[in-house]
Amino acid sequence: PEQRRERETTHHRIEGMVGSFMRLANSTLDMLRYLSEDKFLVTQFTQPELVDRLAAMLDYFLVKLAGPACRNLKVKNPEKYHFNPRELLGTICDLYVNFGQTPVFPEAIARDGRSYSHELFERAGYIMGREGIRPPDVQQRFMEV
Repeated sequence: PEQRRERETTHHRIEGMVGSFMRLANSTLDMLRYLSEDKFLVTQFTQPELVDRLAAMLDYFLVKLAGPACRNLKVKNPEKYHFNPRELLGTICDLYVNFGQTPVFPEAIARDGRSYSHELFERAGYIMGREGIRPPDVQQRFMEV
């Protein structure tokens, strides 16, 4: 009984942390999307010191949201944890489109040997179309990055 109570307490604490982390992740990505709508700031984020890290981060997230293991992202009560993979995929797509306005960002994506693959982008585009996550014109711009 005591051990069970400790596990339940730990479980509830971790649930709260996960919810907090997801809220923070969502707000951080939303802020990055907001900033990426400004052409001047896009040029700042795509400076040589940052562009490879930015591309690798987005590629990594795209693998998790649209890669082969994306079907394993099943969460019971996702609202409780502020987890919405469709919304996350849409935000990531917006970031690719916004940062893709510069010629250096697509090059940085292609240099990412850890996560990048053309098939991954095709799959993400397919998922966005199937789920209606973004309109066709945005999906097309995503595929062109």
